[in-house]
Amino acid sequence: MDFNSKYEIEETSTFIITRNFTRVALQFPDEMLKDSMRVVRAMREEIRRARGGELEGERRVGLYVMADTTYGSCCVDEVGAAHVNADCVVHYGHTCFS
Repeated sequence: MDFNSKYEIEETSTFIITRNFTRVALQFPDEMLKDSMRVVRAMREEIRRARGGELEGERRVGLYVMADTTYGSCCVDEVGAAHVNADCVVHYGHTCFS
C-alpha cells in the first residue's frame, strides 16, 4: 500500500474542505509518529490541489500534530484538540472509541 492510501490523504483532505474546517488536529500513535510531518506535507499539497492550486484568498487550514496522548494511543485526545481550538480531530491508528 502506498503512503497516500495508507493515510487516506485525498479522502481526509476532501473531508476537511467540504466541512470548511480551518483548525485540524492530527493525532498519531507513537509507532506512526515518524510519518506525521510527511502526512502534513501531503495533506497541505492535496488541499491546495483540490482547491485548484490557489494560494491567494484561499481559506487557510491549520494542521496540528498531536503526539502526547495522556491515556493511550487508542484514545482520541479531545483535551489536546481543545488546546489548539481544533474544529476536527483526525485520529490515525487503532482506536478504542472510549
